[in-house]
Amino acid sequence: WVALACSHMKVEIDDLVHWQALDEVSLAQSCEPHKAGVSKIAVERRRGNIVLTGGNDGGLCLLDVRALAEPARAVVKPCLLAAGPQEANCSADELGLGHRGRVEVASWLPEDDRLFVSGGDRCLKVWDASAPGQSVIAVDLRSSVLAGALTKGPPVSAAAALADGTVRIVDLRIGRAVSTMQGHTLAPLAVAWGSAGSHRLFSGGLDGTLRAWDARMGARSLFLCDPYANEANPLPLRRGGESGAGVLKR
Repeated sequence: WVALACSHMKVEIDDLVHWQALDEVSLAQSCEPHKAGVSKIAVERRRGNIVLTGGNDGGLCLLDVRALAEPARAVVKPCLLAAGPQEANCSADELGLGHRGRVEVASWLPEDDRLFVSGGDRCLKVWDASAPGQSVIAVDLRSSVLAGALTKGPPVSAAAALADGTVRIVDLRIGRAVSTMQGHTLAPLAVAWGSAGSHRLFSGGLDGTLRAWDARMGARSLFLCDPYANEANPLPLRRGGESGAGVLKR
C-alpha cells in the first residue's frame, strides 16, 4: 500500500501492486480526516495497519488502513486554548489536545505500534495509540516547532527544528530537552538522523545551509555545506581549509 496526503484534504490509499504491474495508480480508498487539510501522515511500521494524520488545524487522527471509510479509531481535537507565557510548560489542559495550528511532526516510535509523536506550536507530544485521550509526555520547547525526526533505533530521541534558529534534542525516555544545536543563521526547516546508532544528525534551513551534527557533542555543527556559496562559479564540495568555493566547512 502507498498512503498519500493530498492538498484537497483527503488521505488516499493506492494499490502498489497495480502501480508496479500496470504503470498506473488505482485508488483503493480515501477519506477526509481533517476539514482544514492534512499536513502530515505516518503509517505504523510494525504491522502497517494504522495511519496517523496531522491536520492544518492542529488535530490528530488514527485511521485503519484497511477501512479508511469507517470512523477514525481516535480523534484528538486541536488546541484552541490561548498560548501561555514563553517560560511555561504545556498546561494540564493541553495534554488531551493536539496543537495550535499546523501539525509539523507526526511519527511512530521505531519498532513500536503503540507510541507516536506529534509536534506543532511550541510542543512535542508523545501519545499512546491504545489510549490517546491524553498525551503521555508533553515537552514545551519555547519556540515554534518547524520540523522533527526520531532516531532510527533505541534509545529513542527526537530532534526538533525550531523557529529561533536552533535544533533541540529531546530524550523521550525522560521527556526533556537535553541539548541544543546552534549554528543556523535563519530557522532550520528540515532535520534527519543518520544510520541507527551513528548519533549523526543533519539539518537544513532558510539560511541555505546543510549542517551535520554529532548529537552527543551538541553545541556546534561538525560540517557546514553551503551549496550557494559561489553561485557564479560553483565548485565540487570541499572540506574546510581547501581552496575553492569553500562550500563544505568544518
